[in-house]
Amino acid sequence: MSDRIAPGTEEELISAIDELLADVRPPETVEEVETFLRECGYDSVDVAARMQALVDGLVAQSPLNWRNRAPQEMEAARAKREGVIVERSDRNGTIAAIKRLYTELSEGQRQFVPAALFRNLETASDSDLADLQGDLEYLKTAGK
Repeated sequence: MSDRIAPGTEEELISAIDELLADVRPPETVEEVETFLRECGYDSVDVAARMQALVDGLVAQSPLNWRNRAPQEMEAARAKREGVIVERSDRNGTIAAIKRLYTELSEGQRQFVPAALFRNLETASDSDLADLQGDLEYLKTAGK
């Protein structure tokens, strides 16, 4: 029969592993790591490639990776923006609404509106003006 006592909890298991490894000096240089792996029967290049592939796969699947979140966030924002109802009026009314909406935005919201959008409002197409008005309406409602 064995004198060993199996750890009862995860904390006890981690503590036991910690005690076991406390006496082992970890390799400090690349050469020591390669020697250790070779002595254990592993090819260091293969181990590094497998570890890199594992990390790359985990990063690619991680919900914390912005590349994985961005498409959903963009689609949600696009759906909210398309849901904004814009009061339609004549060209002068649209330009006046754009100027009014811009002044109603907070400083924090204004940083998302490039100043270039307000140059030559009079020469912008009706479609561009309507889009700008909708964007400003969206920013105004998103800040509340």
